[in-house]
Amino acid sequence: MQNQRFTGNETFKRSFEELTVADSEFEEYILEGANLMDAVFERCTFKKVDFYWASMFRAKFVNCSLEDVDLRGANMEGASFTGCRLVRCDFSRDNLGAETNLSPVRFEDTEQVDCIYSKAKVPNQSTDPAP
Repeated sequence: MQNQRFTGNETFKRSFEELTVADSEFEEYILEGANLMDAVFERCTFKKVDFYWASMFRAKFVNCSLEDVDLRGANMEGASFTGCRLVRCDFSRDNLGAETNLSPVRFEDTEQVDCIYSKAKVPNQSTDPAP
């Protein structure tokens, strides 16, 4: 899937499972509980996107820009962000108080600006995503 534009509120649970999405835009897109398992996003732009409680198991974001993206409560086991820029992304606790676990997430050559990590579970290494 290439050169697509996604906006608005999905009335059903959209699945990107095992899809490769390239050069696409996601803007003011509400997709709570989305299935992004094994999806690959290349050179995509995400602005004001709601991926609250999304299933992002092994999802890959490569050379993407994410701005004001809600990732609270997302299952990001094995997810990776490579060459990305994350601005004001929210990784804090979900509405039920559960942690967003960033321990199994790989951030490589990724810039993170003003992201929210309060109450998120982050790795205790020198490669912590938290400032």
